[in-house]
Amino acid sequence: AFGAGGVDDWALELVTDEGDGPCAARARALRVACYGNVAQCLLQGPDTDAEGARRACDEALKLEPGSAKMRYRRALAFEASGSSDDLRLAAAELSELLGGNAAASGAAAPGGAAGERRLPAGSLPDQRAVETALRRVRSKLRDCGGAERALFRGCLDRGRLGGSDSRDCMAAGAEDQALAAEAQGADLERRIGDLSRLREACLSEGRHADATEAEEA
Repeated sequence: AFGAGGVDDWALELVTDEGDGPCAARARALRVACYGNVAQCLLQGPDTDAEGARRACDEALKLEPGSAKMRYRRALAFEASGSSDDLRLAAAELSELLGGNAAASGAAAPGGAAGERRLPAGSLPDQRAVETALRRVRSKLRDCGGAERALFRGCLDRGRLGGSDSRDCMAAGAEDQALAAEAQGADLERRIGDLSRLREACLSEGRHADATEAEEA
């Protein structure tokens, strides 16, 4: 199974049964570490896979729900996604890691003064890294908000909201107007023809007053 290039895939087997023995905790910790390493590799590689990194962190957190390190890495995965919704999730995750709820209520964070944000003792990553990430994510959110406001402001200036659905509705409305105008034109042409024939009939019968009235109509 082991060759010059490494271990053959067919020789690998995924075992998720940790058992109940003394090695169960160590096995669980190893799985958490492996998921964390996978997430880090997906975030730092040349082709970032934000979704794959997030899923790896989710799996690690199923095994160790209180892992600040995995929550921090998941926040980085949300940030790497770049969408405004994921950036908000990243900001929320990082704020919770910093004890945002305790700071907002004015309660003393563990090991610190009232309103001071601190991670639990011994947790990873360090507080400064989380604070830096939170500032970075909030800056990106402000940029996204400005871009969205500029987009909608431009759409409103042009009298439409933009987007494929809006364009489809506008196209359908224009088509309806064209069909209505066409139908109205056909009705008008038919009415003119009827009045013309009525005028000719009145003239042939010597009813000049009625012919004049048909012509004015």
